Amino acid sequence: MEEKNNYTILIADDEGELADALVLYLEKSGFKTITATDGKMALESFMEYSPDLVLLDIMMPKMDGFSVLREIRKISRVPAIMLTVRNRSEDMVMGLDLGADDYITKPYSPQEVVARVKAQLRRWYSYTELTEDPGKALLISGDLVLDPNKKKLTLKGEDVILSATEYRILELLMSSPGRIFTKQQIYEYAWNDDFISDDNTIMVRMSNIRHKIKEDPENPKIITVKGLGYKFERG
Repeated sequence: MEEKNNYTILIADDEGELADALVLYLEKSGFKTITATDGKMALESFMEYSPDLVLLDIMMPKMDGFSVLREIRKISRVPAIMLTVRNRSEDMVMGLDLGADDYITKPYSPQEVVARVKAQLRRWYSYTELTEDPGKALLISGDLVLDPNKKKLTLKGEDVILSATEYRILELLMSSPGRIFTKQQIYEYAWNDDFISDDNTIMVRMSNIRHKIKEDPENPKIITVKGLGYKFERG
């Protein structure tokens, strides 16, 4: 029996057969879908329909997936999953650096994509509902201000766009400055899932956050505590 939910998924892929298969499987799982066959159309569809999650092929005409994600991240932290035929670590790092939440290499099974979509929606939207509290105080460290109510980060008054996962990591660290969080604690909070021993995943996310908050290597805000985990410097 078809499941029912209120989530809309934007599928941006110029390979018609693959996109059609994703539409079929996602709609069988109760999702509403929007499709785009090039990057320009994908961005226009995002602006018009405000989907709850985007599936972005990297290699698209008119505007590639990286460029589309870069524009989306200027205004939204909506979960984004990149799709690509190129299994290159440089692509993965670039996607994560721009704010992608997951990365799937073609060929893939539509069932796998649906499972990844559900996982991202569960992690982000369940987290948002649980943390919605208009009484939460701002988290401030110098020029860096995190607003837990608006899910917004600013640096010297300018918005800093983080992925959903990066935002959760930074909120956890800033909520208890000086406290050391283990990799397991960070993973289970940020990914809302059981810990998987994957140091590289957390390291990449930390590197992205440090870059985006323009951290001074000589006076870092996020401290790596060797053998233990990470902490956010007081002050």
